[in-house]
Amino acid sequence: MKFCTNCGGEVTSELQFCPSCGEQIVTAVKSGVEHVKEEIHEAVSEHHETMAVGATTAENFVSTGIPEEVEEDESNDKQSMWVWISWVCVLIGTFVPFFDFIGIVLAIIGYTKAESKTGKNAAIIAAIFAAFWLIKDLLF
Repeated sequence: MKFCTNCGGEVTSELQFCPSCGEQIVTAVKSGVEHVKEEIHEAVSEHHETMAVGATTAENFVSTGIPEEVEEDESNDKQSMWVWISWVCVLIGTFVPFFDFIGIVLAIIGYTKAESKTGKNAAIIAAIFAAFWLIKDLLF
């Protein structure tokens, strides 16, 4: 139930004017919308202040419900570096005999350092290719 801001009388939601004093009810609704806009503005500015202070990503997500973009770690670069080096060794091993052994070792290191499923899969595939070429070098 709504109340008139002028006289305090009860007003049903479908009425646009107060039955007691004749005051237009729309002004109260407009002030309600402005109040909501102010609350949103305050929440956004509070979120920006929290971000400036340096709170963690999880705290920002829980407190505001707005996910923050997570910056990638330098460790991801180091993990993928081992996998890439193992792939280079595998490719070189196709032309240089027994170079595949280094590729297998580096693929194992890349597998142990990788945290993502993609990195682990790439390291496994590199190790398989390196093992294949190493066996080829031993047999032929």
